[in-house]
Amino acid sequence: MRHACMLPFTEKQIVTTGDYCETYSSKLPTSILEQIHFTDKLSKDEVVMAPSLSQCSWLMGFTQSLAPNRILELGTFTGVSALAFYEATKKNLAEIVSMDMSEKYLKYAEEAFRRHGATDRISTIQGPCLETLPTLTGQFDLIYIDAAEEEYEAYTRYILDNKLLSSRGVILVDDVLLEGLVVDQSIAKNFPEEIQEPYLAIADKMNAFNSYAASEPRVTTIMIPIFNGVTQIMWK
Repeated sequence: MRHACMLPFTEKQIVTTGDYCETYSSKLPTSILEQIHFTDKLSKDEVVMAPSLSQCSWLMGFTQSLAPNRILELGTFTGVSALAFYEATKKNLAEIVSMDMSEKYLKYAEEAFRRHGATDRISTIQGPCLETLPTLTGQFDLIYIDAAEEEYEAYTRYILDNKLLSSRGVILVDDVLLEGLVVDQSIAKNFPEEIQEPYLAIADKMNAFNSYAASEPRVTTIMIPIFNGVTQIMWK
């Protein structure tokens, strides 16, 4: 049976299926597994910001296929995804620039980069992405957006307006389904009461971004219902 979107799994089945996919996928490099293990020791609210093992595997496969020479990441967090990009580009030795406004998280990430010998190709920038984007020069073949969701449209507009994306480049935008809130705001009732309103406000911003990305005349946009929603953007 062909489903228009995702298989009709219960929450328990989703977890089980994720474990199944991890079992039958190639094992991730030690650097990524160790940093995921480190991240899992943080608070519950922090842990959810990190990519899963399956998402890391997918990011590595996508990156290997694209073979980018330069990668830009907006939102370093603890460095898990940056390490995935690093491991995926050992053949073509891509330069990776990762930025985050949090000194705390950048410290975690930079310690991991040093520990795994990744500082030869990964550089970090601290500060709000909208302030640090103008400091960049040249173009990037892969841009991964996983920072402040309410600023996604501003990031993308700046990247396109200033040609930071190369002619063959791809922007990957994470979390575009926002726990499903962009599709069904009643899902907010499952969240702790104190964060329901803030998340609904972000969902409104994400809906606005999704509408913008789909209608932006300069690019081709594909929204993929995997993980927490990923949108792929390329020049036409």
